Amino acid sequence: MLHVRTVYDALFSDIAGCNSDVIAVSKPTVAGLIQAADKKYGKKFGEALLDPDTAQLIPAVSVLANGRRLAIDDKLRDGDEVAFFPPVTGG
Repeated sequence: MLHVRTVYDALFSDIAGCNSDVIAVSKPTVAGLIQAADKKYGKKFGEALLDPDTAQLIPAVSVLANGRRLAIDDKLRDGDEVAFFPPVTGG
């Protein structure tokens, strides 16, 4: 089991009900972190991140670990900081 510090922006902080957290993850991948977050915050978290047809990250969503952009099957390490950013909008 590893522990990942998570940071949420906008939509993701609304879903999680907080701006940051520490989540225990049993599968050391981004997919495993999303599964753990779904258990903690509800399925809406994963639905905001994943394409329902491909189970891959929605391209407009950014998931970064220690400043590096991640893919769904990228490995995580104990103590990583993972940030979730929704699509950028302007106006």
